Amino acid sequence: MRKLAKLRLTVMIVAVLTLVATACFSYIAYQANVEFHNWQTARPMSVPLDLSQPGSVSVPFQQTCVSAHSEGIYLDCTILDQQKQIPQGLLKGLAATITITDPAGKEVLKQSLRDDIQRQFNGQAELVNFLPFERGNYQATIEIESGVPALADHPQTLYARYNLCGMEQVPVAIYGFLACCSGVITLFAVLIVLPDVWQFGIWKQVCVAESAESQPQTVSDDL
Repeated sequence: MRKLAKLRLTVMIVAVLTLVATACFSYIAYQANVEFHNWQTARPMSVPLDLSQPGSVSVPFQQTCVSAHSEGIYLDCTILDQQKQIPQGLLKGLAATITITDPAGKEVLKQSLRDDIQRQFNGQAELVNFLPFERGNYQATIEIESGVPALADHPQTLYARYNLCGMEQVPVAIYGFLACCSGVITLFAVLIVLPDVWQFGIWKQVCVAESAESQPQTVSDDL
């Protein structure tokens, strides 16, 4: 006479569920890691312009990150000193603003571009610093009221980048840890139940006399 091995079946179900959880956690961790590395090189906005004279330009601004500790608008130009940095005082006299609006025309950011350089990244000066806003497609307008003549005839690019500190990878660590934990549970569950399942499936043989007496079953009997 055959009887369902309840404990064996339970361990099998646990193994399947934790295997699915491991796969899900691993995928989320992988996606978060890919996203973080994309943020490192992302430029939500990039536009060549001339800061040497008054003018105005509008460009798309595609926001993809909200977890960076800050976001900046940087100037990339060819005027560099011996340390491969934009010289201090180069932008004195610059009067310009950047305005970012959502598709409905609502203003989400308006700041003046710095004329004093306080921070540089690979020889590119940060002119604006702000907290990231919601993801989406926006419009950025740069208005130059008073330019810097020294920049004339020198190629310039104004672009946005995310200032990342590494904390943005916390979700990768969390989901990676959860994937490891559920993976270990899966491994132990498989090692416990696989030999019996391979040999007997989810059934066990029970003698007729034992079935009639309906005696309590031990853990080893169920497995």
